[in-house]
Amino acid sequence: MMQSHGKIFLAVMFLGTFLLGASGCQFFGKQTPAAASAPGQLTDGTSFVGSWSTSYSDISTSDVPTVAATTTFTLDGSGGLQVTTRNQLGAGGTCVGSGQYRLVGQNNLVLYVQAVQPTTCVMTSQMQLSNVQVASGYLSYTDPTNNGIYHLFADHAQPIAPVGVWKFGGAAGIDYLFLDAHGYFILQTTIGSDQYLLQGYYNVIGGGISLFYFNNGDPTQVIGSSIFSSFVTNGQTLELVQTTSTGDVTIDGSIL
Repeated sequence: MMQSHGKIFLAVMFLGTFLLGASGCQFFGKQTPAAASAPGQLTDGTSFVGSWSTSYSDISTSDVPTVAATTTFTLDGSGGLQVTTRNQLGAGGTCVGSGQYRLVGQNNLVLYVQAVQPTTCVMTSQMQLSNVQVASGYLSYTDPTNNGIYHLFADHAQPIAPVGVWKFGGAAGIDYLFLDAHGYFILQTTIGSDQYLLQGYYNVIGGGISLFYFNNGDPTQVIGSSIFSSFVTNGQTLELVQTTSTGDVTIDGSIL
């Protein structure tokens, strides 16, 4: 079972420094010389052009996370950068930063945010992704401050997905379920007196929704699934139906 006990699930590194609705200012990236290969490629020729996202939330004993957001990095083939962070709680809010990226050495990316909209947003002006590697469906990197390995995911958006953060209050083992707009989820469950965060991707097929769990956040290892044969939502509530050997079980969640 994947655990992130007492911590934000996806170590936010620089992502956690994005604050929505803060009184603010704009940041301008420092233009430092860098030895880079062709824009959009690692030195081995692997392309990282595209949009890469991560969602993050935190442990909550009340089934209501204090943060639930998605950050998307869009890297174009000419060295341009866009960073979009959306707060998924309540009325939400979106910050968009623009700038450029540079490849330093063989596979270290430095991202420079030079302007942000709206101006009430705050973003880190310089970010570093070390030891970048591109695989099928995701990009992995090392956080140089703690040597942890993290992932950004390619878009896996699902049609008519009930995107949002839904509180289930422990029904069917779900405290809350965060479905992001890119086809990935974070689920909090409680076992005994401890809360755990599970991550994976979801599919919407035939009116149902299936959750597929990553082992310790590793997208190359899917260790199980939760299959809901149908779901119904009006934007404020979400009803999930799970078919079992003894019949259908219905659980109800509400939007946060």
